[in-house]
Amino acid sequence: MKLFSNKRGVTPLIATGLLVFLAVSLAFAVITITEAYIEERSNVEGLPEGVSGCDAVNFKVTKISGIEHVCLAESHVDVSIDNGKAIEIYDFLAKIHGSKSVANIHPVLINSLKKSEGVRLSLQFKEIGTPLQVSLMPQIRIGKNILDCDKKMIVVEKLPSCE
Repeated sequence: MKLFSNKRGVTPLIATGLLVFLAVSLAFAVITITEAYIEERSNVEGLPEGVSGCDAVNFKVTKISGIEHVCLAESHVDVSIDNGKAIEIYDFLAKIHGSKSVANIHPVLINSLKKSEGVRLSLQFKEIGTPLQVSLMPQIRIGKNILDCDKKMIVVEKLPSCE
């Protein structure tokens, strides 16, 4: 007994049209789903191929007469920073380690630190004992995301007086 003896199949033209429609629909779905991922992982505009955002971060403590400008006042640490010319720094995560506790300071910057610019920071602290160490970890913005560049952190342990 033949179940489908009276049935006719789909014409080759309609079958081809359905396959093209299916292929276009799948391509659109893949592009839509992966668009955000690709944007997050893409290189920062203007950087060489293969260089991610944090790899491009190049900031340093300003040196004046060969001496890093980091000093300790009564209730704050002053530090001058120079940014490199590759990427803008969105902000810093700052920590002042004291003999009694740690002061976590964020946000540090009022405005982003543009390429090739410098800034003088005054990091306020209270009740941490004697300040022993200051660390600054840069943050950059890639698309809508803020990335912490922990491998580019600067740590200063010798804090001379600002006087």
